[in-house]
Amino acid sequence: MRTSFKVKNVSCGACVSDINTKLLQVNGVYGVFANIATQSLEIDHTDDTDLKRIEEILEESNYKG
Repeated sequence: MRTSFKVKNVSCGACVSDINTKLLQVNGVYGVFANIATQSLEIDHTDDTDLKRIEEILEESNYKG
């Protein structure tokens, strides 16, 4: 399953790496694809992944759009 999110403050490779590191630790997440140009994020995950937790991580990291 793939879910898209709008993000903000993603402006460099370090930001993308930070997002990948944090979100790949969430149970069920197996792919993270951040796009700096469109300020969007796509996450591949299993059906039982806690999407609220993903939103919390993005907000805590100041990336939630």
